[in-house]
This record gives sequence, structure tokens and C-alpha cells, in this order.
Amino acid sequence: MPNLSEYIVPSSDVQINMTFNGIPSMKLDTGSRLNWANSQSVQDIFAISHVDPIGIVALNATYTASVTMQSGEYNALMDAINAAAPAGQLYASMLEVAGFTLTCAYALKNAGTPKSAIVNFLNCRVSDVSGDVEANDPQTLVTISLRGTGIKRDVSPITV
Repeated sequence: MPNLSEYIVPSSDVQINMTFNGIPSMKLDTGSRLNWANSQSVQDIFAISHVDPIGIVALNATYTASVTMQSGEYNALMDAINAAAPAGQLYASMLEVAGFTLTCAYALKNAGTPKSAIVNFLNCRVSDVSGDVEANDPQTLVTISLRGTGIKRDVSPITV
């Protein structure tokens, strides 16, 4: 049986960062869930006298993600965003903040050549912010859902 450990990346080897205009990149220390999806619409191309499509073209691509974090960290992000905002402009919610980058870095420590695969969701906009508070729960969580206009993937070597 082959050793497939190089393909396994535990969540402890994943780092999530958010970068906003005028603010240094901020690592999410309490992220408890990251979901992401890249998809696109495709259209079959048909021609007279052909039953089967003669081609397929890609149309609209979407890049979505959601991140769940501790409510205290969400509020710390809002404080940092507001500290960098122009005078007199305060944001009440991340729904109002445009043009940030969400970065997810996977440390592939068991690969033949250890490396970091970094995926950036570009020019993001938050579409939904939701919170969760339960009686007697030791934590309160906030989830932000977002869409970006594109993605960029980089790979860089790491030392283990």
C-alpha cells in the first residue's frame, strides 16, 4: 500500500489571513471553520445536423467562502478596520467593507519538497454576517460569507 501522507494536511497546518486596504495582513487566530467553493457556468455549443454538442464554453465564474471565528476576534477585526478608515467613516459591519483579500495557506510539510500552497481570494466583499450565542456555551461565534472576483495561487518552499 502506498504512503499517501504527503497529501494529508491537518487543520493545524492551515493559516487564514485577511488583508484590508491600509492595514497589515491579519492572521485569524480563532478561525474554527473555513468553507470555500470555486464554480463556473458552462454552456454547451450545438450546431445544426449534430445531436451532440460540438463544444463547451465557460461563462461566469464565482469564488465564494465563509469563515467562522470567535466573536471577539470579529470585533477586533472591526476595530482595526475602523482605526484605518478615513476620519468620520466608521463601519458597523463587515458588510460595508469592500476590496479585501482572504488568504488560505496550506503547509504541505509531508510533500517530497515541503512547500506552502497559498490561495488568495481577491477583491472580496462580504455578503452575510451571522452570529451564534447559546446559553452556557463557552464560546460565541461569528460567520462571514463572502465573494471574490478571482483567485490567485502561489507555491513557495518551506523548511520543516
